[in-house]
Amino acid sequence: MLVILLTLLACLVMVTGLGDVLRGPVHLTDLTPRSILSSDRTTATLRAVGMSMGVALGILTLTRSDAGIVSAIGFGLVAALSGYGDSAWGFFLLSRAWLALIGRLPFRLMTFLEDAYQRGVLRQYGPVFQFRHQHLQESLAGS
Repeated sequence: MLVILLTLLACLVMVTGLGDVLRGPVHLTDLTPRSILSSDRTTATLRAVGMSMGVALGILTLTRSDAGIVSAIGFGLVAALSGYGDSAWGFFLLSRAWLALIGRLPFRLMTFLEDAYQRGVLRQYGPVFQFRHQHLQESLAGS
């Protein structure tokens, strides 16, 4: 029983994002587009692992049968996907993959954006990239 309580406490810690607190303060000068995505991916992973472990352990504790094991695995995977799906990194991953598959974005998007930044087409404003020219922004926006 103590093991289950400690495991559920660990799941709660991961879900609530205490991993961010343990990393320490964020310095605004250190923020880059890659670091923001990496931080969000780490947070989403902690949330996904915590949610899936919590759901799986809850089902196993309540059922204690072979069907409960299958249910715990299935619902644990769904909980993990919801942990990723509710993050900026999850949306970015799905959008980037879809747009790359239909030929609207390069497959290595961050490398492409960093190259455009080095060539002067983009500027970096804090943790985001912006196009330098208003006419280009309007043209890409379709207005």
